[in-house]
Amino acid sequence: AMATGGTANYLDPTKNNRMIRFGETGTDAETYYWVTDVPTSSLPISVKAVVGNVYNPNLTNWETTQKNATSASAMRYIYSTRTNRLERVQAIDGTIKSTIEATTINVATVNAGNKWESMAELANYNSTALTLTSNADAGLTPVSKTIPLQAGFDNQMTLGVEYDFKTNRIANPKWIVRTDENYTVASTKSGAPAVTIRNNGQITGTVHGTGNITIEKSYNLVDSSTVNTRNYWISFPFNVVVADITGDSIRRGVQEYDLQSKYGALWQIVEYDTQTKGTTNGASAPYWKVVPKSATLQAGRGYVLQFTDKVTGTPRLFFHSASGAYTVNGANMDTTMLTPTGGSNPDHQNWYLIGSPFFAQTKIIGGPLCLVRVNSDYSDYQYYLARNYQDLKPFESFFVQYAHATVPVSFNNIATDAPGPAPALTPLKSTQVNDEMEFYELTLTKGEYSKMAAVVLGDDGDNNYTYGRDMVLMPEDNSALRFYSVGTYKQVVNYLKRQSQIVPLGYTTQTAGSYTIALANNDIPEDSRVTLYDAVKNRTTDLLTSDYTFNTETGTFDNRFTLYINKSTTDCNQIFNPNLVVRQEGRNLVVEGVVAGEDLTLFHVSGKCIAHFSADNTTVTFYDLTSGMYLLRTGNDVVKVTIK
Repeated sequence: AMATGGTANYLDPTKNNRMIRFGETGTDAETYYWVTDVPTSSLPISVKAVVGNVYNPNLTNWETTQKNATSASAMRYIYSTRTNRLERVQAIDGTIKSTIEATTINVATVNAGNKWESMAELANYNSTALTLTSNADAGLTPVSKTIPLQAGFDNQMTLGVEYDFKTNRIANPKWIVRTDENYTVASTKSGAPAVTIRNNGQITGTVHGTGNITIEKSYNLVDSSTVNTRNYWISFPFNVVVADITGDSIRRGVQEYDLQSKYGALWQIVEYDTQTKGTTNGASAPYWKVVPKSATLQAGRGYVLQFTDKVTGTPRLFFHSASGAYTVNGANMDTTMLTPTGGSNPDHQNWYLIGSPFFAQTKIIGGPLCLVRVNSDYSDYQYYLARNYQDLKPFESFFVQYAHATVPVSFNNIATDAPGPAPALTPLKSTQVNDEMEFYELTLTKGEYSKMAAVVLGDDGDNNYTYGRDMVLMPEDNSALRFYSVGTYKQVVNYLKRQSQIVPLGYTTQTAGSYTIALANNDIPEDSRVTLYDAVKNRTTDLLTSDYTFNTETGTFDNRFTLYINKSTTDCNQIFNPNLVVRQEGRNLVVEGVVAGEDLTLFHVSGKCIAHFSADNTTVTFYDLTSGMYLLRTGNDVVKVTIK
């Protein structure tokens, strides 16, 4: 068998370890190589070889000079049949170096695990010829490989070349923008070479170049249990052919596979067809669509890169543009979002897939109240209030339901307070000043599993469904646990008028057992009282002082819980019975949550009886009251009310 990286018996010619030809047709046809590594455990070791035909001793060429390797190293043998010359090259500790302006830089390590190719990176390259070198033990040859002059670089750019220790070749010279680097030009730079932008590296200013742009991204898949981290937002300022994406081998357990050979099996790219969703009003159309391997990712479009939970490791993927001329600047590094169309049912339209682009963290400036995150097998949907998740880390992907169908939203503005150019969401008035909104964030929890539902009160709130304010459950959400307020739609966020409110709550669960409802945020206004009523147990709990734990069977339950938010406003100062909602509307006093048949009596503070009712409805109204203090008696409870 051919030797491709060493064997314990390489000194025994009967093992038939044939050298490998350099390979390219018409070049180096007479030259062969063989490589191995020398680990510390083998030291010292005799470096000696035989080259020839073991079946015909008359053709055998012996190397008679024996040398010792005394350092852990990478070893290369190159033999030329034309010159009958055998070269032994050593890189101690596998380290290849270069010198720029008298500064020595380690640029490549090649001997780890018999891996011989490496990217040699030379920072502050200034367009001069350089030599890659190594150290070697006495009598062995060090690496000496010249990198020809590369045009288009200045002394602030990093040169990257692929160096193959086996064949002593360099290839694919390019400009590298490293992770966390922000390469900045004052205005415009021309004549730049092909460029690779690594992870969240940035280019500020305008750069014109030739060749292609490559985006290199690393993905941490070490923990196979965290499936929520396996959906990655991707968006590029140029078209990318899926079949042209390259990268490290993809690993499943101990097996490694060629990246492209497992597209659609261990990884894939999907897009969310929000336009179809809007026009079909949530019919059974498949909104998640896998991008075919032969397809092209369109510039500026948002996609989701998915890995299955079987993939492990930290693979790198390289997304390449087509070769040719390119321009990089703040505008084309931005991303635009797909604007959905039409649809008459509001819970099926106006969905946007958003995320942080490849190079910067996005900060939400105003915009939606709620974000939705979906795990990679679509089995679980998590909802977040945007105020708690304003910084979208690179590669994260979310959905938002945003604005009215007749008011298109532009996402291609520059977020001035983001670390780099990033899409900013057009502000909505009520998200700009916290005083304009009140948040009541509820969680339904079983063990470590939790779902959020929120009631938001605002001066511009509405008890009817409002685009861009209310967030409905995504209709394809079949999570094992769902939590929402009950109305015309099942809403995760219910945006209501800032006044006392009664909000029915519902949930769906596929697991019976003990659950807890809690008020998650601690910034509740002082004039609010928040209580939860359980109709099954006929029990009321003050959520400001304690959580509520209950048992449930599996199923959907939309009639068990009611949330009461009782407020003391400038028009009505109250001391509440927790089961009542009392509010002033003009000169009228409205009482909600009344038990039918219950007696209600309203007294003026002077003692005068103003009115007496035996309620035949759950809402009672006292009309045309004058300013002053009143006492409302319901059964054995008394509520003090001030009409202003």
